[in-house]
Amino acid sequence: MIIAGAVGRRPSHWLQSLTDRLLDEQRIYGGHSKAIVTATGSALGAGHLPGAEPNLATIGDWVLLADSRLDNRDELEERVGGPGGRSDADLLLALWLREGRNGLAWIAGDFALAIFDSQNGSLSLARDVTGQRPLFYARTDFGLAFASMPAALRPAFSEFNVDRRSLAQLATDSPIDGGESFFEGVSSVRQAEVVHFSSDGQLTRKSYWTAPPEPPDHGDRRALIEEYRHVLEQAVRPRLGPEPAVIATHLSGGFDSSSVAATAVRLLGSPKAVIGFTSAPALAIPREREFSFFGEESELATDVAARYGFRHVVVRSTTPIPDIFRSQTTLLQQPVRDPFNAAWWVEIEARAAAMGASRLLTGELGNLTINAGNLAHLSEWIRRRRWITWFNQARAASRRPDVKWRGALYNSFRPWMPLSVSSTLERIFLHQRPHHKLSFVRPEWRHVAKQQRPPNIYAERLAIIRGADSASVRKAALAQHRIEESDPFSDRRLIEFAFRIPPDQLYWDGVQRPLMREALADRLPASVFAKIGRGLQSADWAIRLKQAEALALLEEISSSRAAVDLLDLDRMRKVVERWPTRNWNEPSIAQEFRLALLDAIGVGMFAAAYG
Repeated sequence: MIIAGAVGRRPSHWLQSLTDRLLDEQRIYGGHSKAIVTATGSALGAGHLPGAEPNLATIGDWVLLADSRLDNRDELEERVGGPGGRSDADLLLALWLREGRNGLAWIAGDFALAIFDSQNGSLSLARDVTGQRPLFYARTDFGLAFASMPAALRPAFSEFNVDRRSLAQLATDSPIDGGESFFEGVSSVRQAEVVHFSSDGQLTRKSYWTAPPEPPDHGDRRALIEEYRHVLEQAVRPRLGPEPAVIATHLSGGFDSSSVAATAVRLLGSPKAVIGFTSAPALAIPREREFSFFGEESELATDVAARYGFRHVVVRSTTPIPDIFRSQTTLLQQPVRDPFNAAWWVEIEARAAAMGASRLLTGELGNLTINAGNLAHLSEWIRRRRWITWFNQARAASRRPDVKWRGALYNSFRPWMPLSVSSTLERIFLHQRPHHKLSFVRPEWRHVAKQQRPPNIYAERLAIIRGADSASVRKAALAQHRIEESDPFSDRRLIEFAFRIPPDQLYWDGVQRPLMREALADRLPASVFAKIGRGLQSADWAIRLKQAEALALLEEISSSRAAVDLLDLDRMRKVVERWPTRNWNEPSIAQEFRLALLDAIGVGMFAAAYG
């Protein structure tokens, strides 16, 4: 499903023609058929797949377009009243007319909406709490145009260019200015936001949802366990679809994807309906235990699949990395970050579709929501001035074989450290350098780099969630493989519960995630809980992209004026010429090559594609 439209000072037939072109630009994302509604000063359109109905509703002077999946339909119907069985768009418009912006906070599910009031000529645009459906807009000489995908807005401009500032921020691993995109003049509707455009050209942006207030210090473990299990099932259930079908899931062997796969089987009541997909190295790699990771996750994933008896596919081969850069840059309409993980992600989508699945469940936000909990949560006791509790918990943490006192102290006081101090400590003890100093952005663009730190661990988790905008990935999966992809951990109700979990349930007596461990103890095999170290996806990255391939990508990039303007290509070539052949997952090497260099290549490929 895609949406698009234009409002402003032009005849309706002109706006209709533009909207038609905006929809055509997005055809591959689900716009094979389309419907357009016009009124004075507006034209609004919805694209959809053959056999489906356009998600478009009209009531009186109001028109609503929706790209949506509603997960709490019964609750919304009860709140709104009136007849049941309405389309998503009809229900959402009734909700808007009843409650306005505030009613959006009641919705559980993924959505991007456009609401037009023809009586006063105003337009409102909105997205869900975690931004699982995309929506972009551009102010123009005639008014405002919007579309699901950013490059679709090209017909609204006389000149359409990449945004060098946003690309430079990405290449320095800096937060992108709120609501911006990688195209000049194109903005994104932010998560949990309503953008309102009035007939006189005024534009306002307001949030309709905020995270729950600070939780208490301690909680009732038994009650929290029951609620944990309830919200996880509540989030997974609607993503399984209304009819029995083949459901694909990511299955890394970690807590997040494993809990989603296990919950899906339990809800469906049949292991035959679920296929778990695990990415694994194509070639044998050294364990390199000194780097505290394990790159072969298929063994743990096999244990999870065996416990429930569902099909398990290990993915060891993918599309070549240069082809991933080329294809995904166009589909995502943004720079590709970490092409190695993108490659197996796309391969899983392709194999899932080939095996009959039309839905793929992921688990990206698990570690930031109900499965959060690590040493950094010691800082909460400092912030709350619970000094005795902090000391006891820091001492308990330091008794772990994988934690030193300096690590406990660093994680406890990091939120209040000047960035220069924390960067120095990370360089000395973790052999890491600030990403912006490793960046391959030219010096004249370095001023755009930003360093900021949220005031506490809860705020930091929320900031990362808001920065992890997966909407373009979801659309790319639909365009390329007709797979509807979703993350149960993005569910609003689950997130609200996650931010009400007290700190003693996130890290206590040296145990990470004690609440999660007890809640999932009867649902996951013991091997998953016994694992030591962190899983590292695409641990064979330095083998999967050849030095010659990286040099060839740089040659492609050099044809782009925008890339040459932004990036120090000579320095990038010199780094590629010393491509690592061993210890490539050592932190300082991975940081320079897998992160900084590959981010720069992704930015360059985007500039070459659209510049």
